[in-house]
Amino acid sequence: HDRMTTGIWMWSKHFVVTRPGSNEKIALLVLDTQGLYDLQTSDQLTTSIFGLSTLISSYLVFNVSLQIQEDNMKSLALFAEYARVALHANKHTTRAVVADASAGSDESKGNDDEGVAEEAPFQTVEFLVRDSRLRAKTLPEKLAEMKTQVAKVMDADVNEDIRTTRKQVRLCFNKVSGFYLPYPGEEVSESDTYTGDVNQIRPLFLEMIEAYVRKLFLEQLNVKRIHGREVTAHELRHFFVAYAKSFSEAAIFPKAESLLIATATANNRSFADNGLLH
Repeated sequence: HDRMTTGIWMWSKHFVVTRPGSNEKIALLVLDTQGLYDLQTSDQLTTSIFGLSTLISSYLVFNVSLQIQEDNMKSLALFAEYARVALHANKHTTRAVVADASAGSDESKGNDDEGVAEEAPFQTVEFLVRDSRLRAKTLPEKLAEMKTQVAKVMDADVNEDIRTTRKQVRLCFNKVSGFYLPYPGEEVSESDTYTGDVNQIRPLFLEMIEAYVRKLFLEQLNVKRIHGREVTAHELRHFFVAYAKSFSEAAIFPKAESLLIATATANNRSFADNGLLH
């Protein structure tokens, strides 16, 4: 497929929004990445782009078509493992940024890695399933069906390969969710002359996209956390630079096809050792 976006794009200005469940104001940055595996980008660069977007996002939206396929799950697991390698390799950067932010600040004292509860390195990943067909009629029923569909995918237990992929995803993300959008209509998807006229979009699609935007920005928005600590906009800039450098140098990464195997082996060994200790 021809790509519509090249690399990672960020909206030129931040948005100031209210943090869900409080009156606190937070800065929202919106990013877009190119699609998966086009004809112009190597596998290694594609993995680096998605690994970097995973590292810097608190809410990662994985855009898929029709339904969540097994290759989507494998790609997600691979990208997340690349990001986790980079996160571990840059842990010294976290300490340096935290120390800089804490200097002379009473509220930041003691807010470092010590005493932070163990959690997955990344926060939320959500599959946004386009052109989907749900059986439910009402919005509450549709939302319930979405949860059922995602649970079915995440609980699949056909063979060891499938179990390992899901284990990797769960190790990397605190939350895995999904939202299903219907077909927007022929005038939108199949016309070369569509100009963005909202009146040509199916009413059902408009209803569901409104529900999705409300859910994402008003109910489930997360503040970015790195190593269990919420970061400020100033701190995030330093992480951007450090992570981008790691991916550009690529010295800390094994080949893409071997990364999941190596990580799965290490995790299995760790689980076995913990079992023997207990």
